[in-house]
Amino acid sequence: MLEQVQSFIKQEALFNTGDRLILASSGGKDSMVLLDVLRKLDYAFIVAHCNYNLRGAESEADLVFLKKYCECHQLDFRSVSFETSRISQEQKRSIQDLARSLRYNWLEEIRKEEKAQTIVTAHHLQDNIETLLFKLAKGTGIKGIRGILPKQRYIARPLLQVSLEEIQQYIKFNEIEYREDSSNLTLKYDRNKIRHQVLGPLKEINQGLDATMKDHFNRWNDIEKMHDIIVAEWRQKLLKPRKGSFFISIKKLLHYGVNYSLLFELFRPYGFNASDVTDLVQGMQQSDVKVYLSKEYRILKDRKFLIVTPLKQIFKAARYPISKGSKKLKVENDFTLSFSVKTINKVSKINKKPSHAYLDASKLSYPLILRKWKTGDYFYPIGLQKSSGKPSKKNIGKFLRDQKISAFDKENTWVLISGERIAWVLAHRIDDRFKITSNTIEVLAISQK
Repeated sequence: MLEQVQSFIKQEALFNTGDRLILASSGGKDSMVLLDVLRKLDYAFIVAHCNYNLRGAESEADLVFLKKYCECHQLDFRSVSFETSRISQEQKRSIQDLARSLRYNWLEEIRKEEKAQTIVTAHHLQDNIETLLFKLAKGTGIKGIRGILPKQRYIARPLLQVSLEEIQQYIKFNEIEYREDSSNLTLKYDRNKIRHQVLGPLKEINQGLDATMKDHFNRWNDIEKMHDIIVAEWRQKLLKPRKGSFFISIKKLLHYGVNYSLLFELFRPYGFNASDVTDLVQGMQQSDVKVYLSKEYRILKDRKFLIVTPLKQIFKAARYPISKGSKKLKVENDFTLSFSVKTINKVSKINKKPSHAYLDASKLSYPLILRKWKTGDYFYPIGLQKSSGKPSKKNIGKFLRDQKISAFDKENTWVLISGERIAWVLAHRIDDRFKITSNTIEVLAISQK
């Protein structure tokens, strides 16, 4: 087994000779075999043990056993104790899920403290098979089918292609001491049901199940790599960055044909699941605006686009003060405003594009404030008059809707405030109260780029 594990370590580039490792050990047969293998291969490691306090005296005995073993073999040892049952009740999380989270968070703390390169765990081939069957029973995608990876970030699994039978033979031949975990025998946990009630019948059907599944994992790891290349190409083709968001053309999606699996892979990195994608595809067939939320992102379905935006960007309430005499203002990575004050007789040419504004300087109160519009904002759009000829007041939300502005652009519309009054709805219209008249002496010219 030593040669097999060493070859796997090199093949998968799990870690290097001379690296400092953190070995997660329960004291059970799998982790004690890994401990013995790494010791004989002359790797430097610290043994780390979690006591979850779930099995009373048995948990304490595991700790004592492993501590004595490390003292006897002059191995560095670290341990931690968790009140897992109490935390599980407080956080309303399953014990298995919580224990896994507590374990890996603590192991990562130890890795950083000890300046170690890698955390190693004793997951083996049967663990991988059980994980595959569990995920298939629950429903999974390509990442579930390919099984556990040999290495993920700082976590490596040197025994991943070693069968349980090979581990048992190693224990017998090398007289490895270990602790038996009584919880592995109960059918209380789903994984134990697979281990004791499913794997046996499968091996009756296929006596070479271990070899078959090893081939399966190797093949699906290769398939996943090809799959990731294809998804990356589609991501580049479909997701177009703009103003801190990603735009996906609905017309283009429909042209290519809506593929649930592709959309799931496109949106999965943003925290959206298969159910979200199903709702999204159904919403694409409708004309109204829809919003889909994950923990950190939002997808806005507009008339023409699916728009992915970080929530922190949406809820950012930016306000930019503009002092008298300012020449330029850069607004995030979005646009830049340029300012210049001219006497009226030097304003020879007026740019009529909506990206330019010309305001009567004498009517402005400094500092001006630039912010996004909000519910309740109103102004008096130049050119909009009552039958009496007086300027007509308009709610900005209604104004933008009447202009047929997309939901995304509407959300990202900025306004320039003078005092308590809106002087300009950027890229759209100035307020009649700030327009140039025959009495104007100085003009504030603003351009948006």
